[in-house]
Amino acid sequence: PVDVGLLNGERYFINIAAGGRITELTYEVPSKMKTMLGQLAYYLKAVEMIPSIKASHMRIEYDGEVFDGDAMMFLCGLTNSVGGFEKLAPDASINDGYFTLLVLKKASLPEFIQLAAMALRGEHLNDDRVIYKKASVVKVSTEDEIHLNLDGEYGGDAPATFENLKRHIEIFVPLADIREEDRI
Repeated sequence: PVDVGLLNGERYFINIAAGGRITELTYEVPSKMKTMLGQLAYYLKAVEMIPSIKASHMRIEYDGEVFDGDAMMFLCGLTNSVGGFEKLAPDASINDGYFTLLVLKKASLPEFIQLAAMALRGEHLNDDRVIYKKASVVKVSTEDEIHLNLDGEYGGDAPATFENLKRHIEIFVPLADIREEDRI
């Protein structure tokens, strides 16, 4: 059985839920471009979007802790793979009952680009501009309009409550395809 995410008690997701301008790129990349260029299509769209990326004031509550400040984006991950970034949430587990919460605090454009490069290498986890925690419930509120991304599709707008439904669905895959630490 694997975990499933639930948004506001009504919408399900199996990989990620995220918010912030940069997270919108997954559903802004045209399908034809994705087919022709694959992963490169996302990187090109990200470069195009960089000038419009800005921080929003967010209040993020997670398992008894609170972040109340300006952030570029937040992400609730159920897996270690997010948009081709295999090292973004390296210790994510598909069946532990927790999201891997990643919050990228406000950063200048050069800092944002530096953090993206660090994330590709898995070197972002201890950076002061990054919150990296485990949480079973995450609540996000904001004064700004923040679009939500659920598994790469538009998922509505904040405010949002994300719940991890531990081991909610059974999926059958070859044992060889499951990481040792995720086997039960």
